[in-house]
Amino acid sequence: MKHYLFSITALMISYFSFGQNATITGVIKDDRSTQTIPFANVLYGNNEGTTSDLDGKYTISLPAGTHKIKFYLIGYDTLIRKVNVEAGETKKLNIALKEKSEVLKTAVVSAGKFEQNIGKVTVSMETLSPELVENKATTNANDIVTQVPSVHTQEGQVSIRGGAGFSYGAGSRVLLMVDGIPMLSADAGDVKWNYLPIENLESIEVIKGASSVLYGSSALNGVINIRTGYPKSEPITKVNLIGAMYDRPYAQNDYKYWDGYKGNQGLNFFHSRQVNKNFDLTIGGNFFNDDSFRIDEYETRGRINVNTRYRSPKVEGLSYGVNLNGQLARNGLFFAFKNRDSILHAAPNTSSITKNSRHNIDPFIDFFDKRGDKHSLKTRWFQTNNQSITAAAQSSLADLLFTEYQYQRNIDSTSKLTTGVMNTYSIIRSDLYGDRDSRNMAAYGQLDKALFKNKLNLSFGLRAEYFKIDDEQSESSFTIGQTKLPFQPVFRMGANYQLAEYTFLRASYGQGYRFPTIAEKYVATALSLIRVFPNPELEAETGSSAEIGIKQGVQLGKWKGFIDVSAFINQYDNMMEYTFANYDTTTFQPVPNGTAGSAIGFSSRNVQSARITGIDASIVGSGKVGEVKLTLLAGYTYMNPRAVNPDSVYLRSFSSLWQKDEFGNPLYDPNVSRASDSVSDNLKYRFNHLIKFDLQADYNRFSTGLSIRYNSFIHNIDRSFVEIGQLGLGFMDDLEGYRTAQRALGGVLVMDYRVSYELNTQAKLSFLVNNLLNREYTTRPGFAMPPRTFIVQLGLKF
Repeated sequence: MKHYLFSITALMISYFSFGQNATITGVIKDDRSTQTIPFANVLYGNNEGTTSDLDGKYTISLPAGTHKIKFYLIGYDTLIRKVNVEAGETKKLNIALKEKSEVLKTAVVSAGKFEQNIGKVTVSMETLSPELVENKATTNANDIVTQVPSVHTQEGQVSIRGGAGFSYGAGSRVLLMVDGIPMLSADAGDVKWNYLPIENLESIEVIKGASSVLYGSSALNGVINIRTGYPKSEPITKVNLIGAMYDRPYAQNDYKYWDGYKGNQGLNFFHSRQVNKNFDLTIGGNFFNDDSFRIDEYETRGRINVNTRYRSPKVEGLSYGVNLNGQLARNGLFFAFKNRDSILHAAPNTSSITKNSRHNIDPFIDFFDKRGDKHSLKTRWFQTNNQSITAAAQSSLADLLFTEYQYQRNIDSTSKLTTGVMNTYSIIRSDLYGDRDSRNMAAYGQLDKALFKNKLNLSFGLRAEYFKIDDEQSESSFTIGQTKLPFQPVFRMGANYQLAEYTFLRASYGQGYRFPTIAEKYVATALSLIRVFPNPELEAETGSSAEIGIKQGVQLGKWKGFIDVSAFINQYDNMMEYTFANYDTTTFQPVPNGTAGSAIGFSSRNVQSARITGIDASIVGSGKVGEVKLTLLAGYTYMNPRAVNPDSVYLRSFSSLWQKDEFGNPLYDPNVSRASDSVSDNLKYRFNHLIKFDLQADYNRFSTGLSIRYNSFIHNIDRSFVEIGQLGLGFMDDLEGYRTAQRALGGVLVMDYRVSYELNTQAKLSFLVNNLLNREYTTRPGFAMPPRTFIVQLGLKF
């Protein structure tokens, strides 16, 4: 009997022991600073696990046996430990993660809305570090974005690989985001560059090519995502003081009209800390004043931003918070110069004074469940209030309400599914556009799959988007039978194959679209001699991009980086562009010159299809060569931007009609076929060659750097500007003569130089010269860019 009871007891102990879990606990730290790392991911098996708390501590419960535990966090190398545990055992496992210092290990999140190694993404991407932003004494995000290979801006309007020209501040084919949320104004759909919180910067990520599947309308040409940072375990405070002085403009011609000092002054500050075990707080701001070198132009602004995050001590994996940003500004605006010899004097009745306020409030919730799947709710209220002091009829108040829910499912260790729904509601009250309401709704999904031991990465995505302004809803370019769908479907796919340890071959295809903005459809205004007409019939434009590329890691001693080369083709259909013509003042349709009730002006039209082919190459790297650390960011882009079967109204808006050959004949005639290699029929405001270069050298406490930007000549602008310039009315007079002189220079070449010295561990003094050669140039007609500028920056860190 005793033997029987003993056997039963042993059997029961063995049974319960077998079903009992083991426990692994420990602390995760930075291997260099030894500071604890909060919110690091700890996963095992089928992506089950947890995240570390504010003190870097973690605890996971798992079945007895042998497991591979994965520790990872954006910005650090992923670490995998093989651990064997017995039932009921508690094992301590402390982890030290290494910060990603090599360029090829750079982690990005914009390509698939989750962390990926930049070498394995299926699209072309570039990243900018906060160090470059600080080293160049940046006061406006536009100034630093122009340093990215294949990216170009024309008075704030951004283009990637020649996908966009100049559209007078209305609409954008590139989607600008802050922390994954769109930051385009509700009325004009443009980027407010001076509003972006660059003092609290984790990185800037640029996606080249159509990205509408994950990001929707306005991502037709690409995406720029500004990622802000959260506190580390130690508090940090940074203050940058900036003072600048304009030199005599320019080396070729002397247009100086002032005595004494003209320049700008700026102050950036940033403080980040963990207030207690669960609460993160970041506060930043920027104050800036510019007494411009252009007459009647100035800018004064102040901005404050606050980021918060609270990690719930009661619900594991739950965090939530609210981010805020607000700015007040007053501007004197300069639209176009008076004449070729007075490029710093504004044309009559073109200057204006505005004051504006902008602010956004972004509540958010993130939740990681026990499987490691992520639920994310992002919201934003973004208001822009532009008040014209000189012309009340040009004021506008626009509110944008954005909501997105996203779910990321880790299907297994090689598959990730990203799905989401989005809603944007805009309210515009404006004398300029009228009172308008719009709604944008979408649903999307993307599957990312790794095969062959993670050597092959595949990506497939689909999105459907609905758009409505007032009572007019969108009509898709996709039809079923004779019926157009009320929503726009788009598709993307991509593949990346790792040929060798640091060799990646990729190919991708993506569709895109852009709905017209309120401004493009309904703006009605006049500026001096120029009238702008609405076009209520304006339709959405669609497009696609395809590329094949290779990314090759390189190493020269301790210097490591990569070379990236790709061939691309971008197609745009039903393209929206402002076109100069004679319009009926009632129907707003083009009519022959001299028609009763008509006037000459601009209107946004669906003018054509376009195709841009090209080659894009870049090299990025960092490391020591001898005792000197060298950091390089450089690239070359060749673009061939062509119209495909354009209409005659659009063709006749090309300024090349004014260009003559040596016999006095037009270089370009819209009624005669052109050679395929002719540059005279390039799309308006595009060029063929773009070069970017930035090299930073660090030795002990000294640093020096050189930036170079070059673009070839813009052969086509709006013909109307040239015609008006021949009338002698003081509005860009002799513009063609000015452009002829610029054409002789072969394009625009701008060089910036910088040098700095670390006074101690808390202070760095920098001296910079922008536009080192004092070149006279414009990025769009009638708008001269700054002359040589001397800058002093004092950076403090506590």
